[in-house]
Amino acid sequence: MRHPYQKLQPKRLWLYYFIVLVLTGLSGAYLAAGGLILGTDAAPLGIISYELCGTVDGCRAILDSWNDEARVAARNNLIWDFPFLLLYSSTLALGVVGMGRRMHKLRWRMARFAPAMAWAAWIAAVLDSIENIALWTMLASGPGVVSAGLAWICAAIKFLLLGVAIPYFFIGFATFYRRA
Repeated sequence: MRHPYQKLQPKRLWLYYFIVLVLTGLSGAYLAAGGLILGTDAAPLGIISYELCGTVDGCRAILDSWNDEARVAARNNLIWDFPFLLLYSSTLALGVVGMGRRMHKLRWRMARFAPAMAWAAWIAAVLDSIENIALWTMLASGPGVVSAGLAWICAAIKFLLLGVAIPYFFIGFATFYRRA
């Protein structure tokens, strides 16, 4: 199973990686700052609590804890999350492909998982977009069983995929201290 980023020349791959990394950092900081208002007793993790509410009652409690200003912030957060999910998934996919090349030079067996980790990053972004649509639906018309459940399932799988791909990247990053 190959990933399209594997076709990139190493220098180009790392150039793209660093450009997208900077953009990811900037947009992530913007989202984090804009989402500060979303932290409440019902949503201690702000938008993440909303992503993982999972039930109609849990989602309703979060929505009820947000005033009008927080609801506007939540809408903005969801809108700006679409470009962010493209950025973070590309950053991670480029990074794991690059780290996979490094591991391959060291003859590490883990190198063969790089394409799967890059695909996992992209699949996480697709799930994140579906989740955002479900969250937007609940924000606009109230929580429903389908929207609350769909947001939770997509968020849980997204976080699971990222929870595998991100450590893979950092394991690969540790290879830079070894000789090839």
